[in-house]
Amino acid sequence: MAQKIVHIPWYLNEDGIVKVRSVDFYNFLDFLGIKRLKEENSYEFAVVRENIIRRIPKSDIVRMLLDWLSENFEMFKQEDVELDDVLDAFINKSKLLLDDKALYFIKTIEYRKQMDSPDDSYIYFLNTAVHISKESISLVNYKDLQWQIMEQQILPRTFHTSKNLNSKKSIPFQQFVNNLAKNDPERILPLETTLGYMLHRHKNFALAKAVIFMDENMNEIDLVEGGTGKSLLMKGVGHMRNVCEISGKGFKGSMFDFQRVNTETDIVLINDANPNLSLDTFYNITADGFAINRKYKSEILLSYEESPKIAFTTNYVLKAPAGNSTDRRRIEFEVAQHYGKNLTVYNDFKHFFFTDWNQKQWDEFSYYMMHCLQSYLNNGLMEAPSINLTERRLISELGVEFLEFMEEELSSKKKLHKKELFSKFSKGGYVNQRYLPNQRTFTTKVKKYLEYKQISYKETPLNTKMYFEILTEKDLKPLITIDNIDTNYKTVDTANKMTRLSKQLQKLFNNENVTK
Repeated sequence: MAQKIVHIPWYLNEDGIVKVRSVDFYNFLDFLGIKRLKEENSYEFAVVRENIIRRIPKSDIVRMLLDWLSENFEMFKQEDVELDDVLDAFINKSKLLLDDKALYFIKTIEYRKQMDSPDDSYIYFLNTAVHISKESISLVNYKDLQWQIMEQQILPRTFHTSKNLNSKKSIPFQQFVNNLAKNDPERILPLETTLGYMLHRHKNFALAKAVIFMDENMNEIDLVEGGTGKSLLMKGVGHMRNVCEISGKGFKGSMFDFQRVNTETDIVLINDANPNLSLDTFYNITADGFAINRKYKSEILLSYEESPKIAFTTNYVLKAPAGNSTDRRRIEFEVAQHYGKNLTVYNDFKHFFFTDWNQKQWDEFSYYMMHCLQSYLNNGLMEAPSINLTERRLISELGVEFLEFMEEELSSKKKLHKKELFSKFSKGGYVNQRYLPNQRTFTTKVKKYLEYKQISYKETPLNTKMYFEILTEKDLKPLITIDNIDTNYKTVDTANKMTRLSKQLQKLFNNENVTK
């Protein structure tokens, strides 16, 4: 059944000639859902239907008009008016109707990306929107949304739920995630909350974390094998959110490195980051707004709330300045060596993820990822226990040679003279003279080593601090003061009481001397 149209965009004049009134034409475009779309300071054309915005080129205005006429003209034609007469009328006036300034009269809508709230999230499929809260997962019709979304936010597949899906205990992608977490509950839940954190389109200033997936093995000293599942894990995220992947091997930190990022990007993935890439390059875009620079185009500046989250896959510990500034900006997960040259994901599950899935398998995958998002909403972002992370950071920041040197020294000494220690390292051939640190840098490295290893020390003497003195458990026992002793006393307020007290003390000391 055709919808009622307020303004048919043509009419017959007194001479029986078909004419087009401009105001009727622009009202008709509004009926078709054609709008001027304002984003920041730029304008485009778009079609809006059931709260879904689809950008279109100017030429599509004509195409949509022709399509509608082809399908509906007979229903709305006036007597003695033919379709060709109407088309002629539009052609004759097209230059005026489609003039850029004339098109300013099309109704304008302003779009701002609708982000998730702190307590819930939405994921968009072809057939439905899905609302994920702490308590439930439910389907929502697009026409019932209280905001508009971009077509690019809609995943190119449908989603269907059922009782069987909700009770599913073993989903291939879920088992894959468990394998990457060593099938250890203490690691599975943190990995699931990390996936949920990336899927949640809400940004909290207090939780501005870059997610880093790395291999658990000591790649700083071993050969890199790869194939452990990090990239496949992020492909899974990319099938739920808009992920812009950037190669980490050629990343230089230039202003155009992010030119493929757009306003609908949810996550920027630096894939296979090289060992020379430093995390501090990303501090601003992790915790502040995000600038998108494209060659020969205007800069797009996204606010912090609208900007994408940042993720990395790497075989190494990324370089970063030590301290709280770095710690509060990263969450690292060490992926287990479950997969590699001896076992691939295909060998394990007998099919290729994503490309070989049917509708049921896609629904299971989607539901599991929503479960991860729900887990994050309920548990927050959890950190997994470290496997080799501390040791790898030491190797990355201090070097294998320095670690070996310190282990040799501490095996036989509890007091380290700073200048003698530096001289021994300098003359011992541990590193090329070209890369030898100075005394101050060397001393800083020693402190960092002791702190990473949680070795208690003090610098002595206090006035010169010439030595590092390693403290034992005995040294760390707290001193006993009067505050640590339970006392039961009475005031001695007369001469007789003082005399009796003096005799008791004399007797006590005499008895102790006899015992000794």
